[in-house]
Amino acid sequence: MKRKHWIIAGLAVGLIGMILVGKCYRSQANEWEKQVRVVLSQAEDLDRQAKEAVKRADNAEAEIEILVESVRDKQPIIRERIDSVRVETPLELAGHPAIVKRDEIIADLIVESADWEEAYEREVEVANLLRVANAFALARGDSLVRVLEDRPKKHPWYIPRLGVGPYAGIDMNGKPSVGPIAVHLAWEIKF
Repeated sequence: MKRKHWIIAGLAVGLIGMILVGKCYRSQANEWEKQVRVVLSQAEDLDRQAKEAVKRADNAEAEIEILVESVRDKQPIIRERIDSVRVETPLELAGHPAIVKRDEIIADLIVESADWEEAYEREVEVANLLRVANAFALARGDSLVRVLEDRPKKHPWYIPRLGVGPYAGIDMNGKPSVGPIAVHLAWEIKF
């Protein structure tokens, strides 16, 4: 076989190889882009849901604060009434089983009220920690979405690529040429 045939065969094999590699790469890149679009869509939905949940939490927190304020306003009045009932109870009835039972119930309710108040304060601490964790999670998600949105786009076909490596082509004189290394410009042919 003549050298010219070998060169043409080499060019044909090289071209077919480049086409196949390019097609595989584009196929993988297209699949990745589909996944990115799905993830970005899911991220938008989750972000919207998170913002709605934060609004509902803010509204509930405002309602709770009104309720807590009301309870705290009533608390001294109720304690004063309890004290007045105890003071107004005649001494001869102090040991009566109904009065003793009443005082035990009042003492239990005071302890229960204090326990509920402590539980509420702990819930406020937990809610604040969860709000901080939520803010960090939202910021992390926003950062990841920004990175995905700012990813490099596909290389436009009309911008040539600069390459260095073995070559097969046609030289300036129009003759087939093969060599171990060259600097070349190339345009991608999509199939």
